[in-house]
Amino acid sequence: MTRRNNPELNDEREPIDKIKASIDLKKKTIRRNKRKRRLIKMLQFLIVIGVLIGIYYFDKSDASRVHNVRVNGNVILSDAEIKDALNIHENQRIYLTFKPFINHKGKKVKGIDNIDANVYYRQGIINLNVTEKKAVGYTLEPSIRIYFEDGFYKELETLNPSVIERLPLLVGFTEESISESLLSALATIDDGSMASVSEIHFEPTKVEPDYMRIVMNNDYFVFTNVETLPQLNKYATIISGADSNARCIEFIEYGPTEETQSAVVKACGS
Repeated sequence: MTRRNNPELNDEREPIDKIKASIDLKKKTIRRNKRKRRLIKMLQFLIVIGVLIGIYYFDKSDASRVHNVRVNGNVILSDAEIKDALNIHENQRIYLTFKPFINHKGKKVKGIDNIDANVYYRQGIINLNVTEKKAVGYTLEPSIRIYFEDGFYKELETLNPSVIERLPLLVGFTEESISESLLSALATIDDGSMASVSEIHFEPTKVEPDYMRIVMNNDYFVFTNVETLPQLNKYATIISGADSNARCIEFIEYGPTEETQSAVVKACGS
């Protein structure tokens, strides 16, 4: 006999089968998503490991290092002094070297006015274009020192004629008398007038504790203090109309400005 299906039972089983199929589909989707997430995490992990390995080997390679530090424009400060002040040396990691940081740090170095750095990462080269502060004088005793306008000085073991050829020799000065105001005043003197100065002798008096006698290289003598020292910029004009027998020039101060200062040219000893 042929067995007949009960329509009512089929109707009851059909929703159950659908629910079961839906549950199985969701389980498969969840398992598939889990496998996908695990695969993504594994790929991310491998990428991170690969990047770290690449960084490690790059850091160990010559391509990551500074091969050459070139210092240009310095006259008094040595290359080594500038490199040490900036903490930049060969064989350092060049990818940790940035131009803005170097330029900013250079402004804080004594004796340096400005640094314009260029970093060539592919070649491993750092160029330091240096502008020093203005040098305004030098001493021979108690040691050879070059003084800059900012108060910084550099000691030398031997005298380099090319360095001091346009600088005045400071004679009789103590560390206290080489003040910031003196160095600032010397910095205001233009190069042409400064080149005419041979020596500056410190000869204080009771009335003027910062009095100086300046020996010019054309047999003239200038007497001044720190306040009137900038009048030396008028030196060429002052002597152009002076009597050839009048070799002593005294800067006189009537007030705090250049308009209240004057120069008297007279025979020495008069």
